Parts: sequence; structure tokens; C-alpha cells
Amino acid sequence: MAHYFEFVDKDATITRGQEADSTGSSKNMGADEILEVGKEFLADSNTIKSISRTLIKFDLSEISQSIIDGDVPASASYYLNMYDAGSGELMENQTLWIYAVSQSWTEGAGYKSDNPQTTDGVSWKYRDSGSTQWTSTISSSNWGGTTHSLSAACGSLYSYQSFNKDEKVDMRVNVSQMVYGWLSGSVANEGFLIQRTADDETSTTRFGISKFFSSDTHTVFPPKLEIVWEDDTWETGSLSGLNAQELERLKIRVENFRGNYKVGAVTKIRVRGRELYPAKNFTTTSSYLDTKYLPSGSSFYSIVDANTNDVIIPYGSGSKLSCDSTGNYFNLRTQGLFPERFYKINFQIISGSGINRNIDYFDDDRVFKVER
Repeated sequence: MAHYFEFVDKDATITRGQEADSTGSSKNMGADEILEVGKEFLADSNTIKSISRTLIKFDLSEISQSIIDGDVPASASYYLNMYDAGSGELMENQTLWIYAVSQSWTEGAGYKSDNPQTTDGVSWKYRDSGSTQWTSTISSSNWGGTTHSLSAACGSLYSYQSFNKDEKVDMRVNVSQMVYGWLSGSVANEGFLIQRTADDETSTTRFGISKFFSSDTHTVFPPKLEIVWEDDTWETGSLSGLNAQELERLKIRVENFRGNYKVGAVTKIRVRGRELYPAKNFTTTSSYLDTKYLPSGSSFYSIVDANTNDVIIPYGSGSKLSCDSTGNYFNLRTQGLFPERFYKINFQIISGSGINRNIDYFDDDRVFKVER
């Protein structure tokens, strides 16, 4: 299986506000480290002070070329990843919607704190430096980014993610249909618009404010477009599989492992599973060196940031182990991993079925560094 990531090209919060000097509808916030979706109220009042949405765009030229070159299949899935930056007072059970933007826009270099406000760049009212308004066929209240029809010839041009109050509010949402439309040329890639529904935005219900790190963050959590596809193969040759008893006392180790990998490298990492304490035998070779394969279709790897323990590549359809006549393996792709940081490799092995189904987790206890 395969994962890699594209980092954001540009992003900005746009706000409809009452105060021209602080949160006005012409204010640019393209250089802020935080992206916001929500609304604020005047103190001790149900009067809405401001409504915020987020614009975000990824450059798809490298992905497009990778598809042409045959490195990425056209059927790959795409996920928008955004990371919580201290969302506040979120109401339980709420939904953020993601739409395909239909007009171009300029990121700008303004900040929310600017007073007087910066107007050079995208805002709620303007797409650029204050001269080109967002075009709306309805009314000025529909400034705030214009989007394509929800359904087009290329598929649905929207997606959404729901949150519960007590859940982590990182976002990982499938945006494949929108990306397919952009890659095919059916619609122009002008990025995503993230917002609540118009009813939620204008109601007096206090949903709280969703905050995410932007491309200008000084953390390792900028928005990312995650590309996932299946590249696993399963050809065991003359190898035998690990039996139920061996799987109950399993030990996982990684072979041909290096402590350093270059950004953009693709490396085949060998994974060997064996019984923790093999039974003694009277052969000329050690049972500790026997190679057997792990369960097909239910053996996964995960990549974790060694410092923060944040999951970079999760267990799932994009992280299955492969197998050939030499044993199990996966292809480690470092594209999209931050350079000069350390990462860990973990494993999930699912065996059995029904009441005998087991899910086991393994940590190889070794880290690797991604270098420039």
C-alpha cells in the first residue's frame, strides 16, 4: 500500500465582520498561523460579531505528472488533513462542510491582529487586493468565497466531516471527487472552502470556533493533502504462513533498516514475524531464522512522529504489508514527511475470526530520521 503527502500551496481565513478596523469584510488574513471556521458574538449578546470561513489550495501539478508517469494510479484516494490548533468551546455533534471554490484568489500577507486592517489579498468580499469582488448571483451576503454547483459531471464537488465534543478535532476527510474533477480538467482547481452551513453561521446557536494550523505555522502540522492507493502484492512462493500458535506469541522485527532516509526516497522495508520462543528442533539451521509470512490482507504498518506520537500514516487500506518469496515488506515513501525529524514504525496484525479474532500491536523500538 502507498501513502504520500502534498503540502498546501496557499490558505487564508476570510471573515464577515462589523468592525472595519479589526474584522471587516475586506480584511486579509493570509499570513496568520491559524485558520478559523466559526462565528464570534458581541460580549453579553446574541448579536453575531463575525463569521469566519477558510480557503485552502494545493498545487496538483506534481500529482498530475506522477499519474502520467504511472507512479500514482488515477484511482488513488485523496484526503484533506488539517490539525487542531486549540479549537474553543465546541458544541457537541457539529459538521464542517468542504466545497470546491470556483474563482481564483490571492493569499495576501495580512493578519487578524492588523489594525488598521490589511486589504491586500483575499477577504470575505474580495478575491484579491480589494478590486475584484467574489461573484454571486444571489446577494452580497453570499460573498465569502464562491463555489461550484454541488453536483457536476465529474461527481460531487463537496464533502464534510462531523465532530463530537469530546473527540480530537483534527480533520481527515475524503475529498477524492473534487480532486478527480480538478485533475481531469472538468473544473479549475481553485481550492477548498471550509465552512458551516449558512443556517448554522447565522443562527444564535454557539457552536464554538474550529481552529487549524495554517501553512504559516511554525509547527509540524500544516495542512496536507494525503494521497492513498493500493500497491500491495501477495506472492508467497514456497513460504509457509505463521500458524495460530505462532501468532499468539508473535515477535516482529524490521530488517534492512537504516537510521536515515532522504526526502522523496522509496525504500523496500523487510518485515519478519516469528514465534517469540520457537520450539527446539534437530536441524542444522536455527528456528529463529525461519521465514514465514504474516496474515494476508490484515497485516498493517503505521508511521508515527517519534517526538509527538502523532500518527502520520494510519493503519488501514493504505498501509497493508506485501509479500514475496523472500517474506513480508512494505515500501517506505518519505515524500511529505518533514525533514530533520524522527519517526517510528509500528505494526498491527489481525488474525483469526469471530470470537477468536485477535488484534495485536507491535513497536519495533527503532526510529529513523528524514534528511533533506
